[in-house]
Amino acid sequence: IFAYFLRDIFSFKLLFVAVLTGVIIFPSLIVSLGFFLSVMGVFLIFLFFKYFKPNFINGFLILPIYLYIAMIPISHYFFGNFNYYQLFSPFVTILFSFLYPLEIVLHILGIGGIFDEVIKTYLDLGEKFITFYTPTSIFYLYLSFLSFLAFKKGYFVS
Repeated sequence: IFAYFLRDIFSFKLLFVAVLTGVIIFPSLIVSLGFFLSVMGVFLIFLFFKYFKPNFINGFLILPIYLYIAMIPISHYFFGNFNYYQLFSPFVTILFSFLYPLEIVLHILGIGGIFDEVIKTYLDLGEKFITFYTPTSIFYLYLSFLSFLAFKKGYFVS
């Protein structure tokens, strides 16, 4: 049965089976915010690749920006803090995709701390936050819209 679902790695059916299996094994996941946010992240990745061909540009450059924008209404429904430096997050994610393997090599060579000050400086930026929450009606409308896109016939865009 799983081989049938694995034929399409970005299948919403596969995601549904994984979520259902997780909830059956661990019923407490139904009320787990972390589980919900993880499922939504994977759902949005599947949704992205339903409409865009998986390739280097889409997967490594456009996907982080898309995920950041698509998760804003969801994350701000639960967490209201926003810092203007968060706008750099997708670009930092792209940078870190290349920095992590370099850090592993540098640690193997014994000079892994070379970027520590740069990373610490970035993490210390922005102590001022503004607070805004996604209204409940907008949140559920957004989830409905995402569901519509998942069921709508997809096509690849170059």
